[in-house]
Amino acid sequence: MLASLADAPLDDPHLVYEPKYDGIRAIVEIGPGGAVRLWSRLGNEKTNQFPEIVTALQKWGRRRKELLVLDGEIVALDDKGEPSGFQNLQGRIHVLDPTSGKGRAAEKGVRPLFAVALIAFDILRDGRIDYRTRPLTERRAALERIFARTGSPLLRISRQVRGDGRALHDEALARGWEGLIAKHADSLYKSGKRTPDWKKLKIVQEQEFVVGGWTDPRHARSYFGALLLGVYDNDDLVYVGHTGTGFTEKELARVMALVAPLEIKACPFRNRPKTNERPHWV
Repeated sequence: MLASLADAPLDDPHLVYEPKYDGIRAIVEIGPGGAVRLWSRLGNEKTNQFPEIVTALQKWGRRRKELLVLDGEIVALDDKGEPSGFQNLQGRIHVLDPTSGKGRAAEKGVRPLFAVALIAFDILRDGRIDYRTRPLTERRAALERIFARTGSPLLRISRQVRGDGRALHDEALARGWEGLIAKHADSLYKSGKRTPDWKKLKIVQEQEFVVGGWTDPRHARSYFGALLLGVYDNDDLVYVGHTGTGFTEKELARVMALVAPLEIKACPFRNRPKTNERPHWV
């Protein structure tokens, strides 16, 4: 079941709100005796890529006598054990077995693999019970009853609030989360379908920058390579980065016509940036 990108109110008694975790969607099968398989949203098996999660699931599920199927997200963890960005999972995507020393993560110069966790947010089946035909509130209650006490920090349940997601939204803004998922509390689980019952609420981070210069273009690029950006710290302009993508040829010409007459000799930044091409200051 997939969410649609759409707006939704943050205070609706018919909705529940969860963090939008920035990881790999995973369908988890735990069979009798703790046999575990992990599947991606596209049906690719991921079992061997996350052996620590598999081991934790096997240990927890070794006494199970019937199949359990969960839906969740595999996330990378930061040094505080909190979910971090998808970029920290990229070393796992093309590694068949992280413990084997094979694959790109084992190559020289590739950063070490991050710790990971499974965050479950739905239950599809428990033995003969097909929970997909039951409302989300009932599925959530079953998930918490079955999976809340796993005994492992690698196996978690998603945070969820009902009716008022404003505080969670404020936390998402403060902590730089990707967004929230708003779900209709009575929604049924529709396998493989994108549905308006689940809505992705994207969080857009905005910041105003001052253009302090530009660099010469490279190769066939016209006008300029990148704009050099800064923010003010009291009376000092502090360099924070550059941007050069997303411009059409017409926009490059328009911006160049604006900045070229403003060129000065001295760097306006407190911390002079290192650039690949010759810089110009404004």
